[in-house]
Amino acid sequence: MPLLQSSLAISQLRHPWSQLILKPQTYSLVVEKSHARGRNSSSKWRANIDSQIKHSKPKIRALLNDADRQIQLQANKIKPKIRDLSRETRTLLQQLQDERKLPDVNQLIKVRSAAEYVESLPPRWQPYARLARHHSPTGTYLILAPAAIGVAMATPAGCLPSLWILTKFTFGAFMMRGAGCTINDYWDIRFDPWIERSKKRPLAARELTQNQAMMFFVAQSCCALAILLTFNWKTIFLGASCMGLVIAYPLMKRVTYWPQAFLGLTINWGALMAFPAVTGYYCPLISMPLFLSFACWTLYYDTIYALQDIRDDRQVGVKSTTILFGERVEIWLQRF
Repeated sequence: MPLLQSSLAISQLRHPWSQLILKPQTYSLVVEKSHARGRNSSSKWRANIDSQIKHSKPKIRALLNDADRQIQLQANKIKPKIRDLSRETRTLLQQLQDERKLPDVNQLIKVRSAAEYVESLPPRWQPYARLARHHSPTGTYLILAPAAIGVAMATPAGCLPSLWILTKFTFGAFMMRGAGCTINDYWDIRFDPWIERSKKRPLAARELTQNQAMMFFVAQSCCALAILLTFNWKTIFLGASCMGLVIAYPLMKRVTYWPQAFLGLTINWGALMAFPAVTGYYCPLISMPLFLSFACWTLYYDTIYALQDIRDDRQVGVKSTTILFGERVEIWLQRF
């Protein structure tokens, strides 16, 4: 760049061939002048740019401020619309929730457990309800299960089991379970006060007399008989033949070490009644395997249940499979 400027300066001389005759001092002076002119022009250019920047800064600030004001104005206009839209959205969502909200079943119908139901009865009725084990309906389910499965097996393929027959078996199981528990406590009134698990039962605690318990047993048996009479004659005959087992089962623990086996025969009698109740005839090839399988299952779980009374049973002289099996109870349970 300095060489170019110097050449231009030389070219401006009057004589075009004077660069050939310039002295060295003159040549250096020309070069220095050209350098000074270049520096002055660059400084002027920089000063011009700086002045333009200084003049443009206020304009840029003003433009930015105007833009901020415009954005703020637009935001202020939009904010009320957004609030209204959000309010309408909340209202619409609340309406949808109110339309879809189902009533609370527990508020419409207060669900009570069996124990709460017994406690809600009048005080005079509570001992009878506890004597029939209404506070613990598990036994009713165990009596109903073989009958319900038998009804399902006896129903023709592609058809649903009869709701009327299942309802009758349900109420029958409820009545017979209560009658069986009542007669069991009646026979065991001498043993129950000495056994920890049964000493608070109504007869053992003297809340009811033996005569009251017997009358209650007869009443429940009559109700079960009334339900039984709605079936056909073959079912009635099978159901009536079970009463001997119901009455005799509590006495078996005094005679044999296999009272749980008699319990299995007693409470699973509904498996034999189900097929004639549906079809009108008895089919042992279907009913007997079902009956025996449930009897083995009862022997299995009632042996486990009796383990909690094994010490008291030995003291009072009551027999059971847990006492018979002793330490080999696990091996025997695996066989069942």
